[in-house]
Amino acid sequence: MKAFDSSIDLQGLQPSFKRVEKDKFKNIKKNKILKEIFEFDELNGKVGLFIIEFEGNGIISRAIVKKGSLSLIHRSTASGHMAFIIDSNREICKSKDSGIWINKKFYQCDLD
Repeated sequence: MKAFDSSIDLQGLQPSFKRVEKDKFKNIKKNKILKEIFEFDELNGKVGLFIIEFEGNGIISRAIVKKGSLSLIHRSTASGHMAFIIDSNREICKSKDSGIWINKKFYQCDLD
C-alpha cells in the first residue's frame, strides 16, 4: 500500500514477453547517439504498471509505464460506506473481481 519502488530487483523473475532487436541496430556505428521509438503491441488492451528493460553493450535502462487509472468516489451513509471505483473510461467497475480493501478485508462490489 505504498508508492512503487522503481529500483525493484527483477533477478530470477520471468518476463511476460521478450523481444530481441539484433538486426535493427547491426549497421549502427559504435558510440553513436540514436533516438528510436519503440512500440509495444503486447500492451494493447492491457491496464497496469509495466516494467520495460532495454539492454545493450552491457548497459541496462529501465522504463516504468503506467497504463490506465482507477479513481475512488467514497461517502459515508446512514448504513455504512458507499464507494464507487471509476476506471479510465469514466465507467463504474462492476465485475466479480472489483471491490475495495479496508483494514486487510476485501469487500466485493455489488454487481447490480
